[in-house]
Amino acid sequence: MYQINKEFLAVPVTALHFCEDVLLSGEGSHVLVYDYVTNEHLSNVEVFRAANVHGIISNWIWAVHWICEGHSDVDDGEHSLPQQLAAALGHNVVVLLDTTTGNILQEVHCEDKCILYSAHFVGSQWRHLVLAAGTVFNQVVIWPVALTDLGQAQVRSKASILSESVVAKVIHRLERHQGVIFSITTHAARQLLCSVSDDRSVHLWKVNSDLTDLDLSDWTISNWVRATFDLIHILYGHTARVWQAVLLGNGLVSVGEVSVCMCRVQHKPTFTHTHTHTHTHTHFM
Repeated sequence: MYQINKEFLAVPVTALHFCEDVLLSGEGSHVLVYDYVTNEHLSNVEVFRAANVHGIISNWIWAVHWICEGHSDVDDGEHSLPQQLAAALGHNVVVLLDTTTGNILQEVHCEDKCILYSAHFVGSQWRHLVLAAGTVFNQVVIWPVALTDLGQAQVRSKASILSESVVAKVIHRLERHQGVIFSITTHAARQLLCSVSDDRSVHLWKVNSDLTDLDLSDWTISNWVRATFDLIHILYGHTARVWQAVLLGNGLVSVGEVSVCMCRVQHKPTFTHTHTHTHTHTHFM
């Protein structure tokens, strides 16, 4: 039986990235590594089987979120398709990407420079988008990705955001967990935030404001600054770390490290544990 090996690859270079003393080059479905001082080719890794490498980010991506502004001319039959994407990276940094060109339009750093274990975006427009980030310090920090001074939303033209980097302040800090935060989610209509942790607990927070009829996704930055948070429930039952939770209209579902999925229904003012399911693989979509 014969085996065909690739000896030479001649394709366009579609991505470049410097990492310390090496240059990473996206060429077709491969990433080639070069020593840019000696020009020596160090290695060649095939990262995709049927796609080209169009960008290289030297960081974990914990969350992505389509931005309503900057729609393209492409139409899916009902709505124009968004062309900008926000991505939350592993060191508490958010980048705004142009999906048509692959360019980074803006990079925003949180004042808390730390490693994240989870992240969750809330909002639809870039100028009012906030990130709830689960940090290595057992906190959920909430910060606006387009904020200059506390309480003042910054609106930029497309020309002004190119290659711009800013630092944003934390506007809320939730600190009741005893372990790192593995997942954060919200229920926009019920104005709830849920966090799960290494401490085997599920925390349910009520986001308080005078905007009782407005979904969290429609809030402005000023609304988020004026909001307060109350921890209304701490739920236990998992025998291992809790990986993820989803908020429902009248309850929540959580999944733990040993593939135990727990369903709880809310009967005011408490939650009732209704079902436990064990499976080898569990992931919420």
